[in-house]
Amino acid sequence: AFVQPLLERAMARLDLWAAASDTARRAVLELFAHDCDVIHGGIDPTVFRPPPEPRTGPPGVAIIARGTDRTGLRFALRVLRALDVNALGSITILGPQEAPWRTRAAIPKALRERVIAIPDTGAAARAEAYAHAQIALVSAPEDLAGAAVAEAMACGVPVVSTDGGALPEVVGDAGVIVPAKNVDALVEAIASLLQDPQARAALGARGKQRIEDHFCWHVCARQMTDYYRQVLAYENG
Repeated sequence: AFVQPLLERAMARLDLWAAASDTARRAVLELFAHDCDVIHGGIDPTVFRPPPEPRTGPPGVAIIARGTDRTGLRFALRVLRALDVNALGSITILGPQEAPWRTRAAIPKALRERVIAIPDTGAAARAEAYAHAQIALVSAPEDLAGAAVAEAMACGVPVVSTDGGALPEVVGDAGVIVPAKNVDALVEAIASLLQDPQARAALGARGKQRIEDHFCWHVCARQMTDYYRQVLAYENG
């Protein structure tokens, strides 16, 4: 009752309304009854891109599990244990920046020698996590925060995840989305991709193109420039 009027007065002074995702746009619409357009956070294609040589050998898996409560990580590890780990290449966990030893401690002893845990300390760490991956597993909808999923797609890595949050608007038809909290469906989807290099390549190429069309910095910069031109035209009109 106290904060809402102050926010409404402040927001009423804005000339430009933009949201970083459709989820944020819906929240603005609900709170302030003011619609806005979506401008996604930009991806740097010089940092996040497929390797110069095609990935060979058993497919690697990158698990995006950056939640500090490790709930998503534990869920992803359930999926990993249900797979034939001998059919996997490198296994990388992109974990939270805080307390990386806790991420390592959560890995079962049977997998500890197979798994590399990388704290998400920035773009370089995320690029390293995707360097040898051919599949990216999103452990929880909360891991959509930031650009980690879009960056994996920019590297040509197909994304597999349960449904939730802003995932459909980011991934679109360039990944595999299964019902929420369904371990069996995730296991089946990943196992299918492990055995089908053509499907992996097709999804990876589709995801890379989707990022280039909608999420790269030059696209976002052009959108922002157009918005500011509209505002200036309105103020000078």
